[in-house]
Amino acid sequence: MKDNKPVWHECYFGGAFNPIHYGHIEAALEAQNTLRKPVVLLPSGNPPHKQNLIPFIHRYKMCELVAQHYNFKVSKAEQGTTPTPTINTLRNLVPDFENYLVPFLVGTDSIQNLHTWIEPDALSKNVLWVVAPRGNAPIENPKLKLNVLTLKSPPIDVSATMIRQLVQKRDYNTLKKYLPDYVLDYIIQLRLYHE
Repeated sequence: MKDNKPVWHECYFGGAFNPIHYGHIEAALEAQNTLRKPVVLLPSGNPPHKQNLIPFIHRYKMCELVAQHYNFKVSKAEQGTTPTPTINTLRNLVPDFENYLVPFLVGTDSIQNLHTWIEPDALSKNVLWVVAPRGNAPIENPKLKLNVLTLKSPPIDVSATMIRQLVQKRDYNTLKKYLPDYVLDYIIQLRLYHE
């Protein structure tokens, strides 16, 4: 760990969660068990790189349902229509952000693109990147020196895009392999992701 900074007492897990699924849940559980720190789900408000998001409130509610079953926490820190850079969110959540190493759970793709985020140097110095591997992609960013902790469990082969396609096909039997029943029920009752 750089500069012997203390590690912050929570691990944040940001994402669109459009919808949250077992891939997210398994990564969060492993991070929680590995770090021995609670995981806080941070559904994104209005990320510039994502289209076709359902409203924040529904993604937040699905995260809340999951949190109740898995002892996670959920934050509304990114609620709103204005894009919120990760660095701003972390500074708002962590007093004296620069004095800590803040665990932040991401996928391999985020590590590879981290140099394009706002204030990548501040993120690389003050974040412990807890990485859930995806496929065989390398877990590195040659443009930044990062603190990385790689999770060991193989990821579940599922994506939110695939889930949305299965919802449109009304393939609820297949969906039960990828989503908890209570999340699927929420999607069906509110007709989320239906064309």
